Amino acid sequence: MRVRREPLLRLNLRADRLVYNQGNAIHYMVENVGWGTARNLLLSVSGSNLQSEETYELGNLGRRQKAEGVATIIPTLVGDIVLQVELRGTSRS
Repeated sequence: MRVRREPLLRLNLRADRLVYNQGNAIHYMVENVGWGTARNLLLSVSGSNLQSEETYELGNLGRRQKAEGVATIIPTLVGDIVLQVELRGTSRS
């Protein structure tokens, strides 16, 4: 029997503050805390009260590797912001 080791990804998002109708920085970090390599990673951030969807190519993440960056969002409504965050990729077959 062969044991298959898969990647396991941890995603952290952080914003210091959000201002209506202005570009706001959201810091993201994606870390592979599993065993395999996650390939062709894409991070998408969208929401019904945001000006547009943002997509970031993160590439490949091997074991204990991480990708960090800043996503920019522009809220179009005042109040609570609900984000839809999608992390897509593939693992070795």
